[in-house]
Amino acid sequence: MPEKTLQEILDFVDSIPEFMCGRNEAKFLYELSKNTKGLGAIVEIGTCAGKSTIALAHAQKEKHGRRINTIDLSEHPEIKSNLRRAGVSKFVNRITARSSAVAKNWHEPIELLWIDGDHRYNGIVHDITCWSRFLVVGGVMAFHDYPSVGGRVVKQTWMALYRKVLSRPDKWRILSDREGGNIFVCERITGRCDEFNSKTVLRQIIRDIKGNFQWYLEEFKGRRLQSKGKIP
Repeated sequence: MPEKTLQEILDFVDSIPEFMCGRNEAKFLYELSKNTKGLGAIVEIGTCAGKSTIALAHAQKEKHGRRINTIDLSEHPEIKSNLRRAGVSKFVNRITARSSAVAKNWHEPIELLWIDGDHRYNGIVHDITCWSRFLVVGGVMAFHDYPSVGGRVVKQTWMALYRKVLSRPDKWRILSDREGGNIFVCERITGRCDEFNSKTVLRQIIRDIKGNFQWYLEEFKGRRLQSKGKIP
């Protein structure tokens, strides 16, 4: 059976009845994966029906590279079939578990980290905290659903990225802002983040609770003032 071309892969991704990843996003992720240099693993958080997984894996298959490690809480009923029909099954390692639980037993350096799992503020922050420590210098961390259309989920994505990435220009360099749809990409420019241990986790949880409370308090005050006509 002849190997599928990129256009055939993108057509197949388009045909999967799941709206999480469009054609432009799939092509963008393909390019991210194709540009890896073999410095570490490729990890995807959030598999669903496998649209982004297929794009990432097809690039590695073309270059005879690495398997994609994709993590999700549950297995989509069509994931095996979709990977097989795309011809990338051998380039995908499916892991069904909570991402934080997988991170506890992870030891391999990572070159490309694609986060598209829990879109709540604390979920995104926790994924960054758990997984970014494995990212090599020069490695890439990418996020889905970075602010494009208004809404609570989008706000929480922006909040989490501001807290962990945008406010730390000493650790992260922005590579792409909403290219290929609403994907945000940054590069690790310094060594490891803080060690991930019980004390670090406790401090992070306390900071996140305070940050969440402060944000919602300000949001509440802002809406009250707006309802009274004191701010536009």
